Amino acid sequence: MTPYQLVVDTHLSFGTVALTSFWINAALPKGTRLHRQVGAVYFLAIAGVIASALPLTAHAFVTGQTVTGVFLSYLVILIGTTLWTAWRAIRDRAAVATFIGHHYRPLAWLNLASALTVLVLGVVNHAPLLAGFSIYGLLAAGRMLQFMAKPPTEPSWWVQRHYLGIVGSGIATHIAFLNFGLRSVIALDRSDMAFYLLAWFGPVLVAIGIVRWLNHRYGRSAARVGTVVQRSMT
Repeated sequence: MTPYQLVVDTHLSFGTVALTSFWINAALPKGTRLHRQVGAVYFLAIAGVIASALPLTAHAFVTGQTVTGVFLSYLVILIGTTLWTAWRAIRDRAAVATFIGHHYRPLAWLNLASALTVLVLGVVNHAPLLAGFSIYGLLAAGRMLQFMAKPPTEPSWWVQRHYLGIVGSGIATHIAFLNFGLRSVIALDRSDMAFYLLAWFGPVLVAIGIVRWLNHRYGRSAARVGTVVQRSMT
């Protein structure tokens, strides 16, 4: 086994654990001990995904696969940002100013810059799907900048930041799995446009539905939910 294949296998292993723990935790009651334990597994798995993605990204650039390298870099930034915000939302739940002060501003601009880079690369290389997916990063950066410009005042602000971060990292990991990881397991026909569109935008559509459901379920009772979760952590 080559060192590159070892990294690929390690990356796939972390990704499998991340995807599995993501859906297990989604089904668990929020704020419970088991929810926190499975959540910790998910966080560590995503950290492993990010760490193992770095040498894969470098390999893509070194071997002349610039488009792949840029897209992998873009995914690393997206996943890293969403994971960071989900984690910091809990750690900094007592003060939104502290949350924003922990590298939130540079991350927002980094997301914007990476999304614009992917957009330009997609246009230059006549890759509409690549350009189209840049919209996700542009919207994410816009939301972050808006959040900084007008921070929420309600004490339960962190509840939504937390689950938006988890759902966001879930989008990126599912897209990475469908576009890259799955092809390492089974042979896929890249000319199948239906699957290609599903792999790129299917997770986004599913996530939109999940976020709408979460906002409906927790939005009006965020203060109560935040209190329950916070008490379970103390």
